[in-house]
Amino acid sequence: MAELLEPDDGPESAETQGPVSSAAALAMGVKKGRAGARPDPEFDAFLRKQSRLVDLQTEHLHEQRQVILSRLILGRWKDRVGLTLQLMTAVVGLAIALAVGVMAWQAHEDHGVAIEAFSVPPDFIQRGLTGQVVANRLLDRLADLQASTVTARPASSYANDWGGDIKVEIPDTGVSIGELNRYLRQWLGSETRISGEIVRTAAGVAVTARAGETPGQRFEGSEADVDKLIGQAAEAVYRETQPYRYAVYLASHGQLPEASAAFADLARSGAAEDRPWAYAGWASILQQQGHHYDAIRMARASISLNPMLVPAYETLGVSSDVVGHWPAVLDNPGQELAVVQSGRAIGFAKAQLAERIRFLRAVKAFYFADFQSTATLLGAMGAFNVEGRLEGYAPQHLRARALASLHEVTVAEQLETGPADTNSYQAISARGLTLGDWTGVVQRLQAHRNDPALEGDAQKTVVLPLLAQAYAHLGRLQQAEALVAGTPTDCYQCLTARGDIATLEHDWPTADRWFAELDRQTPSRSLAPAAWAASLLARGDLQGAINQAKDALRRSPCYADPLELWGEALMRMGDFQGAAAKFADASRNAPRWGRNHLLWGEALMLSGRYGEARAQYEAAAGMDLSKPDRAALDLLLARTASGPLHG
Repeated sequence: MAELLEPDDGPESAETQGPVSSAAALAMGVKKGRAGARPDPEFDAFLRKQSRLVDLQTEHLHEQRQVILSRLILGRWKDRVGLTLQLMTAVVGLAIALAVGVMAWQAHEDHGVAIEAFSVPPDFIQRGLTGQVVANRLLDRLADLQASTVTARPASSYANDWGGDIKVEIPDTGVSIGELNRYLRQWLGSETRISGEIVRTAAGVAVTARAGETPGQRFEGSEADVDKLIGQAAEAVYRETQPYRYAVYLASHGQLPEASAAFADLARSGAAEDRPWAYAGWASILQQQGHHYDAIRMARASISLNPMLVPAYETLGVSSDVVGHWPAVLDNPGQELAVVQSGRAIGFAKAQLAERIRFLRAVKAFYFADFQSTATLLGAMGAFNVEGRLEGYAPQHLRARALASLHEVTVAEQLETGPADTNSYQAISARGLTLGDWTGVVQRLQAHRNDPALEGDAQKTVVLPLLAQAYAHLGRLQQAEALVAGTPTDCYQCLTARGDIATLEHDWPTADRWFAELDRQTPSRSLAPAAWAASLLARGDLQGAINQAKDALRRSPCYADPLELWGEALMRMGDFQGAAAKFADASRNAPRWGRNHLLWGEALMLSGRYGEARAQYEAAAGMDLSKPDRAALDLLLARTASGPLHG
């Protein structure tokens, strides 16, 4: 079988197979060469031709390889260049899209003012008063109004705020970036566009300015007054576009009735963002006008709309103190302090944050009769800016009142400069309690009675009760009764005055009734029990006085007056050691109280501690004392000049 399958090498077989391919011929030649077949010239020539062909093909392929490699390198370079161009095109396209997007966003957020060139008469243009010049003058006046409006209100809290972005618009020609930007602002933004014209009238000229689509306001006058008319037009635009800032501008320039009306309109019908601020501003104006009860209502309305608004708390606290509403007076500094410390408070200068916190702590300390802490915390603190006021709030008046409450009257009076406020009036009244100079108190109170801060409601809640107290101490009881009768009975200063007058009249049941009512209205303050203790001591009820003094100290542990009254009661009981201890405690809370040192010396002397008594007398000699106390001190100093007791 295998032999039948083997090909026949004879010539007959080759002829019958037809043409032979080059590859087959080569294979046959190799096979014959290996088998040792006889030479075949034709076949050998064929093989030589095939070898030559292979050489030519090899040479051609080598040359072709260089060309192919060059083409591949060139193709790769072209691909890279093409890719780079595509990337650059994409980047440029993306940049253009991003730029347009940024412009669109800026246009959407644009709340500025663009003032178009005014239309003016031809002869104005010839004189150089072109529409562009008029627009620039309007811009200057708007910028002046903006700069003279001092407000701590954040720009983001306005319903329509254009802040300091005021510009005159200069039209471009053709298609440009400026034109595209202007188109986007008009399409997407909230930009306020101001336009207007100047026209001639029979009387001179008329200037009209309009903001957006609102009807323009026309101001007429002589041609010589054109700048004044442009200023009036600018103010009208400011009032129309920035109603809150305009009201603050009026208030800070002393135009209180106009400011009050502007705030009232905005509070009642303004945008939601503006209303709490408007109520706070309205409250501040009412306070300045002496309408403290109304100021309290508006301040509460502001806080109900925005509990983070510091100016409303400020007004609420001051006015509540003026009218003697103790619960609000006590709660307000703590509430405001919590708001300020929360980090979300608005409406005050952030640079004064630390001082604001210190001030509120001082106020809280004062209302709990820690007068020494109040005086220390306030120190040399400067005035606080108050929204819409020419002058800020001066803490020095409260510091003077605290020092007067510590019986350092002379130092307190040195702090009082400029117009008095209700704190100043309280400090003046303390002169009588420390120095017994009630005639001087009346004179000083009368001298400041017409100060602006004491107008309106303060007359009934501060001026009249303090004057009534002074008159009662001078023995003018009928006049005191007439004055105090005109005061309200929900005012802690008024109730204190009523109780003191009844005590001086020796009308003990009436005194007890007024002090009990005062205690009911001020349950957490030491004012009532301290005053009641003094009344009980005056009538000889020593244990009753001690009980009330203890109650006062429970409410205000740093209050010196109850300790001094307790010491006086113990002295009358003959407990001189106990009295000396109470006077020592009082001295820690009021270290420069002359009368306390005098009584402390007496208690020590009666206890047989003469050297210590002499030290207290010498200390008292450099402090404020009434004339009777000064005379007693001079005698005691003389008696202890050498040895335990002489003279």
